[in-house]
Amino acid sequence: MSIYAPYNFVPLSAWLFKPDWATQVSHDLPFSDGICGSLELEIQAHTPILVGGKQQSATPQRPGEVHFFQLPDGSYAIPGTSIKGMIRNVLEMATFGKMRLVDDQWLSVRDLTRGGEFYRKHLSKELGQKTFRPLARAGWLKLASSNKGELEWRLIPCEYARVEQEHLINWGKNEGFHTPYRIKDKQSAVEKYRFWQTRHLKFDLEGKKRWSHQKGKITLEYNKARQSLGIGKYEGELVFTGQPTENNGQSGRKHMEFIFYNDSGTPKKVDEKVMRGFQHIHADSEEWQYWYEKVRKGEKVPVFYLENGSKIDSLGLAMMYRLPYKNSIGATICHTNPEHLSDDFFDLPELILGTVNDDNTQFSLKSRVSICPTIRGNSRFSVSSEKVNFTRRSPSCSTFFTSR
Repeated sequence: MSIYAPYNFVPLSAWLFKPDWATQVSHDLPFSDGICGSLELEIQAHTPILVGGKQQSATPQRPGEVHFFQLPDGSYAIPGTSIKGMIRNVLEMATFGKMRLVDDQWLSVRDLTRGGEFYRKHLSKELGQKTFRPLARAGWLKLASSNKGELEWRLIPCEYARVEQEHLINWGKNEGFHTPYRIKDKQSAVEKYRFWQTRHLKFDLEGKKRWSHQKGKITLEYNKARQSLGIGKYEGELVFTGQPTENNGQSGRKHMEFIFYNDSGTPKKVDEKVMRGFQHIHADSEEWQYWYEKVRKGEKVPVFYLENGSKIDSLGLAMMYRLPYKNSIGATICHTNPEHLSDDFFDLPELILGTVNDDNTQFSLKSRVSICPTIRGNSRFSVSSEKVNFTRRSPSCSTFFTSR
């Protein structure tokens, strides 16, 4: 089996080239030995390309549309800014420049395959041969006022138990739910929450036992609710996670949900760095958007979390959540050499192509290069009138493709 990554990474250089004449550069006073001129660039496309111009936003009724960029006279072209951006990217690498114009993403990993040892070691503890205990704990996340009157994220620890979907269906029928068996359908967690309006229930526990999974291949230790839902000495709230595939009874299909209960623990403050990583990872998540609207109204969010000592180290919206890496891309760059993010000196790409500093105009420079739009130069260039469906997203940096 071959493994392919969408990106090829190389180590970031800790050494930066700092031109010793950089402080003498002025747009108004050119060097006496300076030269000027022009370069002609020819671009050959080996595959069809689309340089976005006029666009129509997507609506619930139809997808969005993107048309090829055109000049005012109707000619198809590539804007000079697009070419300039590509040149700057190459120049930054070729001249050992600063890696400052970087999208400060927070990457994460979620590997449920047999080879996902790194992920499993963080999320579970091995108790014996093929016997594991989940390390993730449960809690309620909410915004609260600090002693200084500022809003801060707090987490109220609680306990959790698993509950069979079959038992929930029976309880739902007794509660008068219409078609409670829909919980087995392939759907997001948000769809489940919108359907199950009543989520508070009483229950009893089987106790913390070891349960067989994957046809006896592994054993997991956890609390589980008894079949007799609706009565018992415990009270809790149903917590749902997404249903990636329909629960048709086959082995390996998701067949349980969660009940959060006993939320009498001491609230813990969630570090700003932990929340930043959580929000970066869930920025495009339908589920986080659903919960964030509720957070703004003062409600709490069910989460799972890991601790490092007594501090919350990471958290997510499922027990096997996307585990954030220790540092964001920006923090990793800073760890290699903080001067990559510095405004105190100019590198070669900034001296040639300019830079803008909103905080201090003293460290702003105009570009010494003007790039015209690239227009078609021969009859071989053609624009297809046929509509093509495509996804306007870059592949995830942590995604790998396999082929046999």
